[in-house]
Amino acid sequence: MGMGSVIAPLLFYEEEKEMLRKIQKRIDINKALTRFKRLLDTLQLQGVEKELQAEGVQVIICNDGVVLLNLEKGGFGVCMVKGVVKVDFSLGLTCEEIKQFNGGSGLRERYFPYREGTK
Repeated sequence: MGMGSVIAPLLFYEEEKEMLRKIQKRIDINKALTRFKRLLDTLQLQGVEKELQAEGVQVIICNDGVVLLNLEKGGFGVCMVKGVVKVDFSLGLTCEEIKQFNGGSGLRERYFPYREGTK
């Protein structure tokens, strides 16, 4: 048995312990889940939830951020965004044109790398 075969498992074990420490330090998402539940309750009270029944991506604009919902047959995905820039502008695109730009339905992004000197 060589030295490498003993050290490698020990290093892996240390990495696992560090990963567990990081997981334990993660922010508790219960507050975010509670706020999301309150948002859904508010949508229901305001009668807006009916607009959120079609499949696809829906955006809910809140006072201090946005919530992206990816509605699918089997469930939905949620992404909350705090950094919002408000601008008086219309995209002027149809749902189909946006779907084509995004590369399909659902929550997707198109990645544009920076060109040298433009960052």
